[in-house]
Amino acid sequence: MTKFELLSKTKNGAYYHVKDASVALLNSLRRTINNKLPTFAIDEVTFFENTSALFNEYIAHRLALIPLKFDPNASPDVKITFSLEATGPTVVYSKDLKSTDEKIIPALSHVPIIVLGENQLIRFEAVAIRGTGSEHAKFQNSHASYSHYPELKIKGSKGDAVKFLPKGSVDEEGKVLRPEKLDVGQVSENVSVLPREGEFIFLVESYNGENPAEILARAITVLREKTDELKTELK
Repeated sequence: MTKFELLSKTKNGAYYHVKDASVALLNSLRRTINNKLPTFAIDEVTFFENTSALFNEYIAHRLALIPLKFDPNASPDVKITFSLEATGPTVVYSKDLKSTDEKIIPALSHVPIIVLGENQLIRFEAVAIRGTGSEHAKFQNSHASYSHYPELKIKGSKGDAVKFLPKGSVDEEGKVLRPEKLDVGQVSENVSVLPREGEFIFLVESYNGENPAEILARAITVLREKTDELKTELK
């Protein structure tokens, strides 16, 4: 049975040690996380006033790429309205967007939208809908990748060998401490980094503040549902 063990966390993601897995399984999971997990993104913008230096279409494109928090309990066909009105001189940020749903708001507060000059005005309403990365890149709320779990082959003195490896990745005795810092295939005169059979490092990164463990759990659920659908079709 495939097992996931947490290795370490980053600011926006987490590394997992995966055991008893295949490349096919992890690639399917990676594709599911990158393209099949639903999230929210601004899809339509209605401009009432815009005397700024930027065209409406340019601003709408920026709005669509602002990551929004995800509410798993929201209806699949729900539409969330954002409104904004500002007069220059000022910098308009994502935090200035007013949402009709307090659970679905910009994940980052200081994404710059536009710089307004003296007496320049902007006023619009935007509608966010739910979608997946396979429909459009603006719906991609996370990223996943994987690599082989590293195993060291040391020649001669362990102390001399580890000097060639990234700082903090191994201790003075050659014991691996941070496998995610090692690159399989790395070779020097005294040490080689080899892949361990059936074991991998899986990275999950979030763009909208969602917990990587929740992203992984949602992806596994989606993958199971797709597999069950395929089994039904084959009967």
